[in-house]
Amino acid sequence: MIYKRLVADETITWPVFDRADPQQDMPFIELGPEDVQEDDDECITGTNHLFQIDLYHNQAGMAALKDMMGAVKRSLHNYPGELTDNALHSIRFVRSTVLQEPDGINYHGVVQFEALIESDIS
Repeated sequence: MIYKRLVADETITWPVFDRADPQQDMPFIELGPEDVQEDDDECITGTNHLFQIDLYHNQAGMAALKDMMGAVKRSLHNYPGELTDNALHSIRFVRSTVLQEPDGINYHGVVQFEALIESDIS
């Protein structure tokens, strides 16, 4: 659902990958790691998904990368997406970080979100 949302969003003008080729030209967006934890509550079976979107840019400065990060945040924060097997309760922006790559030229942006999912146990 996240990949489909980013690819379909007309404000996301950079290539989006589930896993980019190591030689992929920048800028691009890549799905990052995900951490899933149980989040059951009285009569609801659910999970809390902390997921990351990684962004890469080769500009001599952070402004272009921050623009990309803002577009991803706007696209996913409070996105009312639908899942095939379970119910999406919410997606919310958690934090973002800008890192300079070890080469001293390229930048890596990290945008993290939390998604609460209700499991269909019927």
